[in-house]
Amino acid sequence: MKISELDVIEFLTERREKLAAELRSIDTTIAGLKSETDMTVGPGFDADKSKRLQSRTDSGKAEREMNRQLKINVPSEYNVSDSVDKRILFVIKTLGKGNRDEILDEIKTKYEPNGNFERLEANVKVRLSFLLKQGAIKGEKKGRFYQYSLN
Repeated sequence: MKISELDVIEFLTERREKLAAELRSIDTTIAGLKSETDMTVGPGFDADKSKRLQSRTDSGKAEREMNRQLKINVPSEYNVSDSVDKRILFVIKTLGKGNRDEILDEIKTKYEPNGNFERLEANVKVRLSFLLKQGAIKGEKKGRFYQYSLN
C-alpha cells in the first residue's frame, strides 16, 4: 500500500485537531484547579504577572477567611431539611467537640434515626473537610483522627 502526501496531510490534520481538543480539556482542568486565580497557562503566559497575581491572592486570603467565617451561622435547633453543613455545625455546637464518628453517631441516634445513614455518612466526611477548609470549624489531630470544634 502506497501512502500519498494527501494521506499524510489528512492524518496530521486529524491528529492536530485531536491534540487541540485534548489541550483545551487540559486547560479547562487547570483553570478549574486554579479557581482562586484568574490565570491560564498557554500562549502569552507571563510568569511575572503570575507571581504578582499570586501575591495579591495570598494577601487577600486572610480577608477572605474572615469573610467566610462571618457568613457562618450555627442554627439554634436541628432541622432535617437544613443543609448538611448546618446540621453538622449544630451537632458540633451541642457536643462541644467531637470526631467524625461521634458526630455521625449523634446525628444517627438523636436526630435522624430513620435517615439514609450511608449517604449521610459520605456527605459528612466531605462536608467536615470543607467546613475545616472554610474556617467554620477547627480540627485538631488526635491520633489518626481529627477532633472538630466550632471556631
